[in-house]
Amino acid sequence: MKRHRDRQPGKRTGPLTQGSARSEAASAADSRQPDQPTTIPAPLRASLAGSSRSATWLRGLLLGLLLVGGTIIAYHPVWHAGFVFDDDIHIRQNRMLFDPDGLKQIWTSLESPQYYPMVFTSFRLEQALWGLSPSGYHWINLLLHAASVVLVWRVLRRLGLPGAWLAAAIFAVHPVNVESVAWISERKNALSMPFYLLSLLLYLRFDDQSEVQSPKSKVQSPKSGVWSRGSGVRTKNHGSRITHHALFPPHFSIGCP
Repeated sequence: MKRHRDRQPGKRTGPLTQGSARSEAASAADSRQPDQPTTIPAPLRASLAGSSRSATWLRGLLLGLLLVGGTIIAYHPVWHAGFVFDDDIHIRQNRMLFDPDGLKQIWTSLESPQYYPMVFTSFRLEQALWGLSPSGYHWINLLLHAASVVLVWRVLRRLGLPGAWLAAAIFAVHPVNVESVAWISERKNALSMPFYLLSLLLYLRFDDQSEVQSPKSKVQSPKSGVWSRGSGVRTKNHGSRITHHALFPPHFSIGCP
């Protein structure tokens, strides 16, 4: 009885007490460990990345279609317009559009009203499709201009300029482009502009992908518009020059005198 009275109430000894101490120490150690970041499974990460890319692609498609639709609506007066100025010389009275060997003459003969082989080749193809109906020629000019508008947006976006879409929308309806769109003979402007912008866009993509490149290996944008207009503009590998050419295209591309 005396032995029992010597023990303090509420205090335990022996193996049970040691086990409880170890458990409390382990819990304290676990509480001190920092929270581990949650690991997303690889299939889920791939699915999320694919969804993000799809949403970005769909948004870009809608914005591009909006630019094209707005351009076509803005130029609705030319949908059914006729021939003007020297359209008769370049189309109606141009025998190279009708002769069996006309395509050869377009590229090799000096009898052409002007040496624009790509332009007159396109006229010859259109003459075979819809004859001398001016609406078809006007629609081709209009669609080429709409393509240029989308390319302007993509180039400015690639350059990282803010308001790229708005700038392209302004370019679409700017009065300086009316002559190149509404005048069939100004096909040289409407046709050279997409080539110029596409070459610039491809060059910018190439420049972004090349990490290390010697100055001698730097390339200049292809002169794809030379066959359409008779002259080309080469873009050097300087950000300021690229931005200048993108914002202020060469005069022949936008139809300025």
